[in-house]
Amino acid sequence: MRLGAKFVPIRKAGKLPGATIQVAYTKEYGEDRFEMHSDAIKDGDRCIIVDDLLATGGTMKAAVDLVSRAGGVVAECMVVIELEGL
Repeated sequence: MRLGAKFVPIRKAGKLPGATIQVAYTKEYGEDRFEMHSDAIKDGDRCIIVDDLLATGGTMKAAVDLVSRAGGVVAECMVVIELEGL
């Protein structure tokens, strides 16, 4: 909260209640979809994306695409664990 930011969950499709926007992304073994609440981010909102695990970068790119599509500006991307060599 010190950043003046709010928490906006981005989840696999079908996990969030209410109106959402979606983005498709490709995984090593197929395609999946992420979604977030359609009213969560307003035009120009600065966003920090935090992912628990970075493997190929596909989910991070999908999250960036989703925030951008909603009108947000991605200020930073962070991960907790990075798998190297993939």
